[in-house]
Amino acid sequence: MERQGKRLRITDAAIEHLVEKGFSTAYGARFLKRTIDELVKLPITNLWKAFQGFVVDMVDGQLEVRGE
Repeated sequence: MERQGKRLRITDAAIEHLVEKGFSTAYGARFLKRTIDELVKLPITNLWKAFQGFVVDMVDGQLEVRGE
């Protein structure tokens, strides 16, 4: 992202949410990459051309990716 002149800011609350969603006691962190792809990477891809920076945060109990 940095090479493309883009910025990413992820709040601590968002990181905690991603870890909780991507971890299971049976499988460990096996699904963490898939969770990040679905909840962070895909929304950023959809906003890529419109913004130079992105914020990943928790808003009203939901993970939100927004451009800035």
